[in-house]
Amino acid sequence: MRVNYLSFLDEFINNYKANQERLPYNFNVFDEQCGHIVENSHTNMLIKLLQYKNRYGYVFLEDFLAYLGIGIDIDSSLKVGFEREAFYKGIEKNGRIDGLIYQKDHFALIIENKVNGAGNQKEQIKKYIEGVCQDDRIFSNCVHEQTQQQKVWVMFLTKDGFENPDEESHNYMKEVGICGPDSTAEEPEGPRYVAVNYRDHILPWLKGNIQPSVMQKERSLNSGLIQYIDFLEGMLAIRASDDKFMEQQRTLLKKQLMLDKMSFSQKNECLKGFKSFLEDHSQPTGKTDMDKAIIHRQVINAMNKIIEELNEEPLADVFDITRHYFVEEKRLMKGCNFSHNFQYTFLYFRDNHWPKGIHFEWYKLGIKRLESGNDYALCFHVESSPRVREVFNEHKGLERLFNESGFYKEDRYSSISFRKAVPSEGPILSMNHEMLELYLRDVYSCISKELIEEINEILKAIYAKNV
Repeated sequence: MRVNYLSFLDEFINNYKANQERLPYNFNVFDEQCGHIVENSHTNMLIKLLQYKNRYGYVFLEDFLAYLGIGIDIDSSLKVGFEREAFYKGIEKNGRIDGLIYQKDHFALIIENKVNGAGNQKEQIKKYIEGVCQDDRIFSNCVHEQTQQQKVWVMFLTKDGFENPDEESHNYMKEVGICGPDSTAEEPEGPRYVAVNYRDHILPWLKGNIQPSVMQKERSLNSGLIQYIDFLEGMLAIRASDDKFMEQQRTLLKKQLMLDKMSFSQKNECLKGFKSFLEDHSQPTGKTDMDKAIIHRQVINAMNKIIEELNEEPLADVFDITRHYFVEEKRLMKGCNFSHNFQYTFLYFRDNHWPKGIHFEWYKLGIKRLESGNDYALCFHVESSPRVREVFNEHKGLERLFNESGFYKEDRYSSISFRKAVPSEGPILSMNHEMLELYLRDVYSCISKELIEEINEILKAIYAKNV
């Protein structure tokens, strides 16, 4: 069946305008400034926040790295460099990097921002890495090129996790060890490559970690954060005022696309096609006034949000059962955090106070495996800084507890990983609620209170030592 995406988009625009007229009056300086912020401005704001420093050091930067599980240790004796649109001298052509954070001869973090869906240039990230390694301000001439590459990190920053680097850059990152040997262009991952997005990472970090920690006397910082958080929620179509309207449109789209008659992989392909269509129509055509441009951008963001929710809908039962088991029934965790990528299923969960790099994860839940497989595995990963991994390695009691629960230790890039095979009688998505609950409860029973308490004790020791 061929879907008329354009017809639904036109109908959605009309419905959206009618809904906006019924809402309370909203004033956001970012909305009114340009309708949508250009990518460089988003990078500038992130860099400005990460530069925040008090008597304890670069506390926002250190929290950001820990939140994302980025294994960079800030050396308090060295100056931290923060650059926006950082100039570099390339082998064939000079250029600019969206954002760059570095300490001389210690580390360089390249930030490439694609929040507005800008296309990849050929070998774009590769050129950035080469340019950084040739920069005397960042690496001394005496430092060997291979050593330089081992100190380079790449953050690929998108709106919702849908985009990836160009294939040439990905192959180069594998060659120099930034991406792992098993990494693919469709699923880039590795010891010094991090895929970050505004929906799952930047916005939750700003709301949960940064804005609540700002002191009352820092009024300009606090007001700026509140405005920017509100803008991001509007960009991602998750403002509370839009909830009822979004649910109505979600139901309408589900009916028109006949998603209930499709398999999970068919739904995924259909919704992915719609998402690609929206990317091609992300900018209004022809001459238009500012108000229409703002509405168009907000509509595209709202539609993307609905598409993502519909794609995740088949896994809602897995999320709910997992959260209920650990938080409400067993009270092993105070609150679970989950992550799920549109292109690929990375289903992991962790306690609220655990950094993102420390988590349990179903490994790996591709679309085909969810629909037709039965060879699943549950893992515990420590993907944080080298010093954090060292502290976890020193606690042999944790390894003993995992071994007693049927987990075995494995090497996975530069992380610590304990894995347990948990085969099922059939695919996860073919189970009804009762079957899924029995299966998940049986799997999760291997995660004991003693094991969780041991993890928490290790984290307390790490926090106490300020590792």
